Amino acid sequence: MAVKPSVSVVLPVHNGERFLGRALDSVRAQTLEDFECVVVDDGSTDRTAEILRQYGLQDQRLRVHRQEHRGVVAALNAGCQLAEGTYLARLDADDIASPQRLRDQVRFLERHPQVGVVGAGIVVVDEQDRPLFRVQYPATDPEVRRALLSSSAFAHPVVMMRKDVFVATGGYRAPFLHAEDFDLWLRISERCELANLRKSLLRHRFHRGSVSLNNLQQQVISVVGAELSGRMRASGQPDRLAGVGRVTLDVLLATSPEPDRVLSRVLELSASRGGFLVLVGAVDEALYLLQWARIATQGARLDRRARAKADMLDALAWYRHTSFRRSLAAAANALLTDPGLVFETVAHRSSSLLSSLAHSG
Repeated sequence: MAVKPSVSVVLPVHNGERFLGRALDSVRAQTLEDFECVVVDDGSTDRTAEILRQYGLQDQRLRVHRQEHRGVVAALNAGCQLAEGTYLARLDADDIASPQRLRDQVRFLERHPQVGVVGAGIVVVDEQDRPLFRVQYPATDPEVRRALLSSSAFAHPVVMMRKDVFVATGGYRAPFLHAEDFDLWLRISERCELANLRKSLLRHRFHRGSVSLNNLQQQVISVVGAELSGRMRASGQPDRLAGVGRVTLDVLLATSPEPDRVLSRVLELSASRGGFLVLVGAVDEALYLLQWARIATQGARLDRRARAKADMLDALAWYRHTSFRRSLAAAANALLTDPGLVFETVAHRSSSLLSSLAHSG
């Protein structure tokens, strides 16, 4: 009987020919050699299958599962189900893992048996691998839990988790599309501790074809849904979102007893995602996302902090557009709405803006 690997790298891909080779090279370069790489080809129609065939001939640790195009949640669950390792290490097809990533995370989990998930910091890079900025995440369990009240607290492609915890929790849930990771962290947090290493172990690539950019509206809605789902469980109620086909804004408003709270979070999270887009140069996309959120939340009694964050995102985006008059007007609105938030952000300068406004989720 073959010895099972300690780590299974789970990599879903759909039409990822452009960057897939570099992602696989980073897996093969790991200093920890006791791993398998389970790639789920989710119905690719480009050269992905050929690239995987070539790499499979070079390295028997690569296992490829091909399926009809069923989406990222189905691909993630298929890869995790096929994985034979004690630990599951996530990786996306356009990212690059640091050589010591698997070694460092395995060592941490072996030394901290109470921790079910460990992540790390990331370096956001552009299409030419040029660094844009770093993102560090809260390290200890109490810090992670505080962060989960408002954001993911993990970069999904650099997470490692215990497979038995993943299985016991029920895996990724399809209704929470594009926030399936955030929903999973909330449910795992009800079972065990969470942590991040205080170092960057992944180069996370931003490009116009990334799933996170193309589906930001759904991501915002799904994050709000995951939060609502968590509150239901915490209060002992049945999780009424678990059985829906997909979490939509209409579903949230019909499920929540506090629709204004739901809509405030939609606006606040849209501003947060928009902040990330501005930082990577996608200013028009940021303004579009915020416009969608303002229309979706029109007429609601919105939380003051949510309105201020939206105005701050407007100010930053119009400043990058060199429309200084519109930027100043938006900044003035934010100052009038929530001066404390504005002063806090200015005091911490760009690093605070990244953590408070621009979580990449």
